[in-house]
Amino acid sequence: MKFLNAYIALSVLLEHTQAATNLRSSSDPAVRRLVDNDDIQFIEFEATNGVCNYDMLVQALAEVCPDCDLVELLGKNKESSARNKVDRLCKDAIADNSNTRRGGAYDFKDITGEGYQFDNEFYDGGTPLNAEYDPVDIANSQGGADIERVYNDVSKNQLITFPSEYLKDNFLENCEAQAVMCCWVQDRQAGDNNGNCNSNDCYDEDPADNTDICWVDLHAAAKSNHVEGGFAIFPGNTATTGEGDAHCHGFAWSNDPNSPDYRYRGNVLFYVSMYDHLEQRGYVRNVPGATMCSCIDKSPTASRADCTNVEVTETFKFERVQNGNSANNNIDAASIVDIDVVFNNCPTSNTQNNDLRRWYDKLEGGGVTTEASDNVFNKHIIGDCDNGDYYEEFLASKGFALK
Repeated sequence: MKFLNAYIALSVLLEHTQAATNLRSSSDPAVRRLVDNDDIQFIEFEATNGVCNYDMLVQALAEVCPDCDLVELLGKNKESSARNKVDRLCKDAIADNSNTRRGGAYDFKDITGEGYQFDNEFYDGGTPLNAEYDPVDIANSQGGADIERVYNDVSKNQLITFPSEYLKDNFLENCEAQAVMCCWVQDRQAGDNNGNCNSNDCYDEDPADNTDICWVDLHAAAKSNHVEGGFAIFPGNTATTGEGDAHCHGFAWSNDPNSPDYRYRGNVLFYVSMYDHLEQRGYVRNVPGATMCSCIDKSPTASRADCTNVEVTETFKFERVQNGNSANNNIDAASIVDIDVVFNNCPTSNTQNNDLRRWYDKLEGGGVTTEASDNVFNKHIIGDCDNGDYYEEFLASKGFALK
């Protein structure tokens, strides 16, 4: 269990005045040691892994008031009941933080403000954001004006909802493989040292090539391409023998709905699809017949993809709730009051970071994926497309043979 002793804050009653004090360490001689439960009005602690439980609250309280009784502060008479109450308060705080009405969550649909039809078409590879190119700035394309603001003012300190209901054709809740992948085939922006778009020469230019697109199963993305079935295969990896240059990037998450990488999927989706690759690099358009960004089960099958993960530090605050005129009320409310989101290349144990396959394998090794999700993921990130019987097996699944 990780616990950051960056600070612990408690409200202290001093000479009839409430004062909140940030404490660096309980060993600091300048820190006033609190005496009893009457001194405590709220307790805060930081967590980097989304864990909120009774033991962390005990530790936070003990830092400044070793003689205080958390069970009593919670209005209980035994530890088991106190633990259950803290578990409930933690769940309430996490749920409120993910809710646009009760908490501080930012609704994904407010990023462009253009509505369902526009956002759905964007993730399929359409709209002016994908069609226009230099000298038109992304901020001047329809839907692009707020991307920089959302990155700076929202994505790093607020939960962005994952659009599982809003854009459910592409982003069903959980996704079949607990992963999203985007694949782009054009570069619309000059002067960013990414792709080969040059000033006044960005028509049909390519992104930096980081993958080999193996094939597209049209049935998998039927709601995006409006075709019931069919497929396209791309053996080889050149402009004449394969699909040409393409760039794929994705992210994956734990199957624990309380984990930060699950709860902050909307932040990563925004970062990968709209900020890092559109705003910063100008990468646009979809592999023909596939989605541009979606749950990986609707994506093309590719050799590899880059990868982003999210590191989230949250401050949980537990507070007394005023009941009448009593000055010694129970702790009956909890909330997440401060959030720090950092976007990273996915780290793996063998130092080969920024690789979606390796990151998913790490999640699988940690027991936070399922056999069903593993089977789906393995059909979409397969390594070297030409090394093995991948094409033969795919064609056989469609009733064809490769000659």
